[in-house]
Amino acid sequence: MEYLEKWIMELAAEQGGVVRRSQLLDGGLTIGQIQRRRRSGLVEAINKFSYKIFEPQNHMDLLRGALVALPQGVVSHQSAAILHAFPTAPPSNPTVTVHHRGTHQFPGVTVRRCDDLDPQDTTLVRGLKSTTVERTVVDLAPWVSEWFLDRMTQDLIIDRRMSMDRFTEVVNRVARRGKSGSAALRSLLMARGDGNIMGQSELERLGGKLLLDPALPTFIPQYPIPWDDDKTWDHAAPGYLLALEWDSRKWHASVEAMDSDRQRDREAQAHGWLLLRFTWIDVTRRPLYVVREIKKVLAQREPQSRIS
Repeated sequence: MEYLEKWIMELAAEQGGVVRRSQLLDGGLTIGQIQRRRRSGLVEAINKFSYKIFEPQNHMDLLRGALVALPQGVVSHQSAAILHAFPTAPPSNPTVTVHHRGTHQFPGVTVRRCDDLDPQDTTLVRGLKSTTVERTVVDLAPWVSEWFLDRMTQDLIIDRRMSMDRFTEVVNRVARRGKSGSAALRSLLMARGDGNIMGQSELERLGGKLLLDPALPTFIPQYPIPWDDDKTWDHAAPGYLLALEWDSRKWHASVEAMDSDRQRDREAQAHGWLLLRFTWIDVTRRPLYVVREIKKVLAQREPQSRIS
C-alpha cells in the first residue's frame, strides 16, 4: 500500500496535482477504495473523471491539471503564447480551450469553448497539447488591440517563428464573418499581407503631418545618415540626435529588411542617436500615441550643441 501511495503522489506531481479516475483504477485501486478516499478527504473530485490530490503550485501546474481533467482540452490564447515564448504576449490567467460540448470547468483556469479547432491547429509544446503559433495569434485577436496584434505578429515573423503563408491559411479558414476578432485579422492581412498597402511616400507624408505639432522641434525629411552618406532616415531632429522611420512594408517581404533594420538601430545607438520606428497602424489609428512617444523621448534627451 505504501508503494501505491507513492505512485499516486508521483503521478499527481507530473500532472499538476490531478489524476484521472481511469489512472487510479489501472494502478490497482478499486472503486470502493477511491470512494473511501473521497470521504476521508484524501482526494477531491473535480468532475466524474478526475480528482485533485494536492493544490497546483503555479501556472504550468494549473495547465497540466486542466488537461488531465479535461481530456479534450488544449492550451490556448495567452497561455499558448507563453508556452510558445512569444516575444510579446499579453498577461492572463491559465487558459485552455475545449470543444463546445465538452466539460468546461476547472478551478483557477479560464476554459473557453469552440467548435472549429482543427487537429492541424494543435501541437505539443513542453509535453502539453497546445494550439499552434498561427492559431494562437488568431485566438488572441479578439482580446488585444489591433496595434498589439500587428506588433505581436510582426515579431513572430521577424523571428521566423511563423510564416505568412501558414498564418494566412489559418485566418482564411477560421476567421469567418461575425466571429470576434475576424475583422481585425482580415484588416491586418490586407495591410501587411498580400493585399494593398499604403505606399511609403504616403505614410511618410502622414507621419510628417504629425511632426507639425508646435510642441515638437523641426524634423528634417530624408535626413542623410551622418556615418553613411548613401542612406537616409525618413525624418530626423539632429539637434536631439533623434531619427524616425515609417514602416509600411508587408510582413512576407520584410523579414530580411527588418533584420537589417536591427543592425541600423544598433549603429545609431553606437553613434549616440536614437531611432524610433512607427507602423501604418501607429500613424493611421494611433496618431496621438506617435506624438506622445516622440515627446516623451525628447523630454529625456538633451539638445546637442553639435551633430555627431
